[in-house]
Formats: sequence, structure tokens, C-alpha cells
Amino acid sequence: ALTAAAFSSTAILAETRSQATQSRITAPLAITADAGLDDSTIEKLAQGSHGATIEPVVQSTIFTKDTGLNSDSLLVQYVQPTIRQVMHLPFVSGDIAKLTNDSFAVSQKTATAQKWQLGGNVNFWLTDGTPITLKVVAILQDSDDLGSTLLLPDDLRRRLEPGLTAQVAYAAPTEGFTPAQLQALLEPI
Repeated sequence: ALTAAAFSSTAILAETRSQATQSRITAPLAITADAGLDDSTIEKLAQGSHGATIEPVVQSTIFTKDTGLNSDSLLVQYVQPTIRQVMHLPFVSGDIAKLTNDSFAVSQKTATAQKWQLGGNVNFWLTDGTPITLKVVAILQDSDDLGSTLLLPDDLRRRLEPGLTAQVAYAAPTEGFTPAQLQALLEPI
């Protein structure tokens, strides 16, 4: 009975997160591939899309050290500063457009728990142990789907973790360029 109740609670939590994610996405198309979407595929899509917004999202992990003795991991989504064109991201303070190579966005709950403030610098370590210092440029409203996920600039990923591929790319066609035309771009890739 305990296992069934725990599984049931997990399923409800997963469904809640899925619904929250679906309500956050404003793009009409989500592009995925079994092996992920590498940078060259994203570039081909962007070049052939007649100006459509193509926003890749790459997931990874980053580490904090609270007292120098413990390491805590946090989920990261590498995104472009234009991510708001395909995703509803309400902010408490700051501006995602200022997301550059040395910055990140964080939920209000995580910022409060970690004692991070807008404009403050935070030391992190990538999965390979590379140390980086990033500035808090935006604090997001708390949400079920993003939770404690940090939003980092995709340019940083390209520089420090170039082998990572996007799990999804959200696409928003421009006027006169339909989702069907964008879908047709995927077939030869």
C-alpha cells in the first residue's frame, strides 16, 4: 500500500509539473530528437526558418559549495536571452534580456534559500569541476515546473560545455511562415 501511495503521489506531482510546463510554453512547436539537437541542427533550422524564433533548451547540472565541505547540485537550463519569445517567464525582479556569459536567472524560492540577491555574484562548479562566478540578473516567480532550476546563457554552454545537446527547441514561426512549413524543414535534417 505504501509503494502504491508513493507512486500515486509521484504521478500526481509529475502531472502537475507537466501541466505547469505546458501552460508556460507559448510556442506552437516543440522540436525534439532521440539523440538530442546539436548546435549545427539548431543553426540549420534557424537559417531555413525565414526568421522564425528557434529557442533551444539544454539541460545540465551545476554545483554550489555552501561551506567548502558540501556540494549541492542544481538543475540548469541553458537558454538564449530571447527565451521569453516562446516561454512565459514572469519575473519578480531583474531582466532575462540581460542574460550574458557571466549571469543567470533563478526562482525567488531558491534565491531566498541560498541568500542570493539580484546583482550578487555566486560561485559555481560545472560537472567537470570548472569553477565559474555568475551574477544574478533575474529572479523568477516560483513555479512547479522550474522549481530550483537555474537559467544560464546558452553562450556559456557553447563555451564551457559544447558537447551538450538540446533536449528540445521551441519554435515560433513568423507571420507568413506557418508551423507546417517549419515542420517540413525537419524532414531533411
